[in-house]
Amino acid sequence: MAHQHFSADFNRTVRPGPALPPATLAAFAAVMAAVVVIAFFTYRALDVRSDAADRSTISLETIEALHGVMSALTNAETGQRGYLLTGGENYLEPFVSAPRELATHLATLRRTSLYSPQ
Repeated sequence: MAHQHFSADFNRTVRPGPALPPATLAAFAAVMAAVVVIAFFTYRALDVRSDAADRSTISLETIEALHGVMSALTNAETGQRGYLLTGGENYLEPFVSAPRELATHLATLRRTSLYSPQ
């Protein structure tokens, strides 16, 4: 079956005045304003949530570093005590490794203390 092409000549009459009735135009403008307001508040909420997540992450890193400091100091103290009581040099390993561990944890604490929320 052959395709038939229809050529319709539409006579459009041009109406004077606005393309949309005033009530429809006002409703459209109100909807667009509502979309802009919703978009703004959604962006702000996401921004606040992102800041809260950053603060939470920094807090958890700080707590973890503080636990690391406490653990390194406790291990160093325990190792020193064990060496003093027994004279066994194997007890000195936590005491000797403590400065390296402390340096790592203290560097994390310095970094996290520099964070300033807005």
